[in-house]
Amino acid sequence: MRRIRIYGEEVLRKKTGEVKDIDEGIVRLIKSMKQTLQKAQGLGLAAPQVGASKRIFIALDK
Repeated sequence: MRRIRIYGEEVLRKKTGEVKDIDEGIVRLIKSMKQTLQKAQGLGLAAPQVGASKRIFIALDK
């Protein structure tokens, strides 16, 4: 699980990088984002919210 960044933290203001290839690092990031989202009982989460400057977003389909 990763720490969710809050409004005002620098990582939320940085430009994100495009994901061109889905490698093991990206798969691990997405898995940890999913765990974080479930633990926080959220509906959606962007990679910068967990400290990763990548263009990734996950959402629940409930």
